[in-house]
Amino acid sequence: MATSTEQLNDAITALQGAADAYNAKKGEIDAALAASQAGFAALSGNLKGVVNGQMYFTATIDPDDPAPTNVDGGTFNTMKAAVEAAPAGAFVFLSFQTDKTHEITNMTSYAQAIYLLATGGGAAPELTVAAYASAGYNLIHTISMLGFGTIRSAGVNIRLPDAKADAGLPWSSQNSLVRYGEAIQRSFNFYLGTVSGGEGCSLLRVSGGGIGKLAIYNATLDGPIYGAAGLVSGVAIVGKSGVTLLNGAALTDGGTLGTNLLQN
Repeated sequence: MATSTEQLNDAITALQGAADAYNAKKGEIDAALAASQAGFAALSGNLKGVVNGQMYFTATIDPDDPAPTNVDGGTFNTMKAAVEAAPAGAFVFLSFQTDKTHEITNMTSYAQAIYLLATGGGAAPELTVAAYASAGYNLIHTISMLGFGTIRSAGVNIRLPDAKADAGLPWSSQNSLVRYGEAIQRSFNFYLGTVSGGEGCSLLRVSGGGIGKLAIYNATLDGPIYGAAGLVSGVAIVGKSGVTLLNGAALTDGGTLGTNLLQN
């Protein structure tokens, strides 16, 4: 049995070993601490820049760019790629190359404010939306906005489908560019452009107890399409000025003023 002196010596040896281990790592620990402190100092010195970097996202959309950068401030081939690369909750400014057609495919936006703009001196860019058939229904490619979201389009034309992908199948409720969400509010602001198409498609759907805000200024809706649809189970707020409706176009697919529709 170890004596008290031996136990004390063992404890001293163990403490010395721990001290030696610490001293051996002290340089690494000090370097890591200094790096962390420098990182925090840089962050605190540029906090506004860091926040702005997360809140504002810009991209140029060019479907013909052979080497898109796919980063903030750079180029992307598609709107989908840019939207899904942007931070949640950000202001997303997308500049579409003029004289070109840009295909919209199913995408998800997380509480973003998306601005659709034109860049270049040519004809207004055209954003095309295709129809497809799945599980016994016709659908169109949509923008699914999770949480509150808004889209503002200026100087850009939008082409909704002219016909169903399968004439023998009915439309599903997914036949609006901005897809509905249960008990969710979203808005679509459109000006200085034309929305065209057929088959009863729309820009915005408000089904499922949703609230949709549609604002249109100096723009044209052309064809049997709607600005907002789904009012049978949702509410639409429509503001308009200088709007031209052609070839069967309507601002909504129904609704009762003062009940599920507020419109000037």
